[in-house]
Amino acid sequence: MAISHDDRRFLIRCDEVKAMSHDPHRQVGVVIVGTEGTVIAEGTNAPPSAFGLNHLETQMEISNDPSWKYFMLEHAERNAIFSAHNRGISLAGATMYGSLFPCADCARAMVAVGISRVVVSTADNDPRRDEKWRDHYKYARLVFELGGVSVELVERSDTTRSKVG
Repeated sequence: MAISHDDRRFLIRCDEVKAMSHDPHRQVGVVIVGTEGTVIAEGTNAPPSAFGLNHLETQMEISNDPSWKYFMLEHAERNAIFSAHNRGISLAGATMYGSLFPCADCARAMVAVGISRVVVSTADNDPRRDEKWRDHYKYARLVFELGGVSVELVERSDTTRSKVG
């Protein structure tokens, strides 16, 4: 399937959302769009809202203990899913746009809620940094295949502002 003007627009929005990340080392932004083409939810890597931690407090926790983030931050994809769920919004047939390919845990959550299409920018790919996620990405692809989810990877040049005009 070809990447549309709207696809590029939503990928650019992912870059805007990722700027709100609580993780100083790995910013990720996602946007979930419903079958009508409207934004249903957005998410970034951040602690669950129930913790009541603001951006600065999270940054301080990570500064004090870098491992803290691995146990206390939720991935952008699941934060967006939880946001929609908490508002009673169905994600059946929705498209999730992301600034980074999802891990296997997030892929399973996406399949479980009925997301049918994933569009991911490759702009933030870093093979050396992502080596520890290699197995996650491998199994995420399998999860999407088994779940019947269409996956599209978009090169950086396809998501630049000048292309959207």
